[in-house]
Amino acid sequence: MKYLPIFYDLSVRPCLVVGAGEIAARKVRQLRKAEARVTVIAPDICEELQGLVDNKEIHYIAERFSAEILHDKMLVIAATNDEEVNRQVSELAKAKNIPVNVVDNTDLCSFIMPSIVDRDPVQIAI
Repeated sequence: MKYLPIFYDLSVRPCLVVGAGEIAARKVRQLRKAEARVTVIAPDICEELQGLVDNKEIHYIAERFSAEILHDKMLVIAATNDEEVNRQVSELAKAKNIPVNVVDNTDLCSFIMPSIVDRDPVQIAI
């Protein structure tokens, strides 16, 4: 078994999403559903995420990723279209023992996000 299936309580815990496009928005939706405190960092932001920023539902940093942003984060998701940035996020998060997922690149992940059937309070991860 390569991965240990676990459910991780992220309620009000600081999580980071690197990237702010449509794929990042999908990951932000999942984190928010888990009641995580989400920060997004990217030079540009999609309309959906901008709406969440405007409503003060997530925090947005309009910059390129840097190691300092990892401070105090419990979980990181890299969802950029820049392979080098994704690799840097992965390496730096792993060095700090922060669980990291790089969308569509399991080689860079310390955890994967399965498909989910959510029938609250029952959840099935596949």
